[in-house]
Amino acid sequence: MVAHKAEDMLAQFEAARDARGKAARRPVGIMVDSAPDLPDAVARAHGIHIVPLLLIDGDRTIA
Repeated sequence: MVAHKAEDMLAQFEAARDARGKAARRPVGIMVDSAPDLPDAVARAHGIHIVPLLLIDGDRTIA
């Protein structure tokens, strides 16, 4: 059995602040699979990365 310690969320937030007292910004990426058929223009406009969805059925792979 592995034990995990839950930290105080407020303490974590305060520790992540930068020297000016603002919350530290971290880059965020959005990645979706190709199933929703998102138009390329929308993906580019919002910086969304599309990865192919592969279905595997026994020996067959369907893209």
